[in-house]
Amino acid sequence: MLFYFSSDRSKGELPITDHMGVKIKFPNNCGLAKSLRVIDINNDGIEEIMIMCRNSARFLIYEKGNSKEDWNLAEGCNDNGSLGALSNFGLTGVTKNDLEVLCENEINNWHKELFKICNKFKSNGILPKVQNSGWCIADLDNDGFLDIVVSYDFGYLRFFRNNQSERSRANRFIAFQLKGSGPVNQYGIGAIVILKTRANDTLQFSKQFREYGSYQHASDKYGCKEDRIIFGLGKNSTPVVVKIRWPNGVVQKWNLDSWFFSSKVKPIELVYLEPSATPSTSEPTLSAFPSTIKPTAWPSTWPTTSKPSLSTSPSTMKPTPSPSTSPSTRQPTILPSVSPSTRKPTHILSTLSSTRKPTDIPSVSPSTRKPTIIPNINYFDIII
Repeated sequence: MLFYFSSDRSKGELPITDHMGVKIKFPNNCGLAKSLRVIDINNDGIEEIMIMCRNSARFLIYEKGNSKEDWNLAEGCNDNGSLGALSNFGLTGVTKNDLEVLCENEINNWHKELFKICNKFKSNGILPKVQNSGWCIADLDNDGFLDIVVSYDFGYLRFFRNNQSERSRANRFIAFQLKGSGPVNQYGIGAIVILKTRANDTLQFSKQFREYGSYQHASDKYGCKEDRIIFGLGKNSTPVVVKIRWPNGVVQKWNLDSWFFSSKVKPIELVYLEPSATPSTSEPTLSAFPSTIKPTAWPSTWPTTSKPSLSTSPSTMKPTPSPSTSPSTRQPTILPSVSPSTRKPTHILSTLSSTRKPTDIPSVSPSTRKPTIIPNINYFDIII
């Protein structure tokens, strides 16, 4: 695993070999690392790096140390069985009973690889070796903790619920959904989101950021990702300001002073408004989310200096017109929420679970996408 740090090169310079920051070698029991995700798996406000190995039921978790170069295997999360059902080899492939039923049918016209598997099983009873082939990381049950769906090259599609430890279960989070308009694409692809937080009862601030490079699709071919942006806050941090640099270069800020925590994911919808010389007096439309925040339209000559503030309610912000002599001082007000969240996981039969494709994109709005969960879901345990 190679790290390239932007601070090691000049602005605009590409990360070439001369600027390689850190090289980390994976342990031998990983075989071959196929895919990487940067996630906050326990919502403590510090991201981890999770690796999917080629070997079935093999995953690695790296934790960040005291510096940007310091990444270490998480203690207790990389041993056999340490991640619960996620690292249970017995759940990865098919059983003897599965192959007995499958291979009783006429297979002459089937795929040649399946034909070989059945012939080998009939002759010596050996089950085929299975490898991890893909994964999707998303919060399927809206509890704020990211769950995992894993597929294998031969076997079942498995859904794993993130079952947190008692300590991590107390960690809070905040979620956002981007919505572009005009020159910015609908899903805000290409945006950078920076969240500023404050440790409770102190003046100690910290920042987290996310690069929104694609909608649902990950940066490699091995799966998908959560389309909502979820920031972990730990137990003692409170969000203060969220700032977005949209793909067209416009920067907008939202004040989060009146935010309150909900144990269910209710994304705050951050809507792009085109800066203009004349403040807009039109009212934004309400979305399906109960916590929709919309910024004011700032003058194009100085779009980032004004600071909107929230009132006592965390719901939809509406821009209000300000005096024509000073358009940049206009401050948004807030109206109560009018619609509960429509994003609810839907239970379906296990025979239909494999029809959920990571490339499906909702045709109307990201708020209507409903993750599917099969009965008797498996669990993976996080003890950090």
